[in-house]
Amino acid sequence: MERGRALKSRRAVSLVELVLALGVAAVVLLTLAVFIGTVHRNSREGKSHSIGSTLAVRMLEKLHSDPDFFEQVLEAPGSRLELTERQQFLEEGELSATKFRSRVSLLSIPGSEDRYFDALVQVDWAESGRQRSLKVETYVPDPR
Repeated sequence: MERGRALKSRRAVSLVELVLALGVAAVVLLTLAVFIGTVHRNSREGKSHSIGSTLAVRMLEKLHSDPDFFEQVLEAPGSRLELTERQQFLEEGELSATKFRSRVSLLSIPGSEDRYFDALVQVDWAESGRQRSLKVETYVPDPR
């Protein structure tokens, strides 16, 4: 009789242990799934931010080195501008699932006699249903 009770008691403990182990495993798997999703989303957002930053810096470099582009920006501030083919693909999302739009504006710095300008590049994109924006501002000399 004692042997039967000991056997039943041992099975009940192992069943409780099994249920607890499954519960802990479920919590761990759920936590891991949420963590992986968060890491993936942050990675994607970081990539888009990096592409936006690269696009803004390229626009500033082009302003600094290309007198025709500089003139085009002065004539139409804040408008969307044509870029080189690779940059155009990047801007329109061919290299990424995200659509990027850039705007460039130049403001003459008072007292510089139009030799230096305040350049502002704004890159906008939508990601995960949210509008994102990045602004880069610097001073550029007139390359003309």
